[in-house]
Amino acid sequence: MGNPNLTEVTGGQNVRFVGRQAFYLCKRMKNLPDFVKNHRKCIYSQAAFKNARALTNIKLSPNVQYTNALFKGCTSLKSAYIQGKGFLPNAKTWKYMNKNKINEEMFSGCRSLKTAKLYNGITRLNARMFADCVKLRKVNIPKKCTYIGINTFRNCKSLRKLTIPKSVKR
Repeated sequence: MGNPNLTEVTGGQNVRFVGRQAFYLCKRMKNLPDFVKNHRKCIYSQAAFKNARALTNIKLSPNVQYTNALFKGCTSLKSAYIQGKGFLPNAKTWKYMNKNKINEEMFSGCRSLKTAKLYNGITRLNARMFADCVKLRKVNIPKKCTYIGINTFRNCKSLRKLTIPKSVKR
């Protein structure tokens, strides 16, 4: 699970699914793989890039689907632009995955993250999504968001203003 010496991933034009913790602890990988950057339709399983500590900027296209803890612990990550809206796996295969887990802990522990731009299709900011993002200054809550989970912004010491849309009920 993971390779601390991996610095670059190229190719992968036909990749449609990236398994759990596929790039976990790839501490030297500075950029997302080509198939992510080239906006390929793909599903990213739990913690696919967890602790990929050299990543600095990420952009996920609308075609991207993901589960939880995708970038957890990416301590060099400074900005994130998320257009994909999550993925709810087949309940028989993934017994513990539900709508409350889609982006849970997505950026938890990303201590350098300063800005996050979230696509309007994201309807839930689940538990600890931005927990311990101590440098987070700016994040938009999408207009279609209906739910903000427990500890979503825990320990976001640099966050001074947050506008919650009327659509948020809980």
